[in-house]
This record gives sequence, C-alpha cells and structure tokens, in this order.
Amino acid sequence: MTKIGEFKLNKTNSFVINSISLFVFVLAMTGFYKIYNLNLHDIYLNCISNISFLFFIVSFLLIIVVLHELIHGIAYKFFGAKLKFGFKHLNIYTIDTSSNAYGVVEMFVIMLLPLLSLTVFFLILSYMFKENYLYFIFGMIFNIASSIGDIILFIYMLSKGGGCKIKDTNYGFLMYKKS
Repeated sequence: MTKIGEFKLNKTNSFVINSISLFVFVLAMTGFYKIYNLNLHDIYLNCISNISFLFFIVSFLLIIVVLHELIHGIAYKFFGAKLKFGFKHLNIYTIDTSSNAYGVVEMFVIMLLPLLSLTVFFLILSYMFKENYLYFIFGMIFNIASSIGDIILFIYMLSKGGGCKIKDTNYGFLMYKKS
C-alpha cells in the first residue's frame, strides 16, 4: 500500500481545530440566544455569581466529552479495535492501537457516531423535559462544536478518495491506497 496522506495531532493542528470549535460554539450559542430572545448578560452574571451553577455546567460539559469519546470507543470496538484513551494538546482522544486499516465507511461510523447519536439524544431530551430544554440544547451545541475536529478529519479523508484505507496512530492518522 502507498501512503497518500497523513494528519498529525500537533500543537498547531490542535490550536486550529480548537479555535474553529470555539468559534462555532460561540456563533451557535449567540444565534440560539438571539432566536429565543434570551438575555445573555443575565445568564453570564448568573454563571459567574453562582458557583454551584458554574460547577454544574462544567460537570455537564465534562460528561458530554467523556460520552463523546466513549461512543468513539464503542464504534472502534465494533470494528475490532484495541483502544487507548488519552489527552494531548487540549484534546481528549480515542485511538486504535491494533494497526487495523479502516475504509471510509468504517471511519464515517467511528468519527461521526458521537455527533449524530448525541445530537439525537439531546433533541429527544429537550422534547421530553421541556422545562430544561436550554440545558440540552446547550449540550447539543457543545457536542456539535466538539465534533468539528472529527468533521474536518473526515472531510480530509474523503478528499483522498473513497478507496483509501486509514490507520489510526499515536499521533494522528495515516492514509493509504492500494499500489
């Protein structure tokens, strides 16, 4: 097999992806607050002045991140992976240490399952618990923004062609085509 592409999770790539994610999150939250005519200033003051509420929000976000990575892990395991979880350059990640090569369809499932499943989950919760829908929409927006790296990497993989194989490594992804 011939190597046709590579993505490394280094400080620069991490900074770019996290910056785009933050921009998407702020933009989406601002739009959400404008659409529903919510007072952003009052919400901000409530968060800063109420330490238990701030703790709740931070805990909620951490739970979403953990669920997101666990869903990646479940998808990887479905395709026979050996898993390793880690933290590098402000990114929590799940990698396959088995050297398996995955096709584009498998990578679609692995990379985008957290985005799709948690979005549906939060939409269902916001419908079921209407009095707390703001929290679930907030969680959904956070998960979508957190999935930006997965989306960017999947688009990059698609740009290399549908017949490529992808190997997960300790530092990113390698992409191959049959010689």
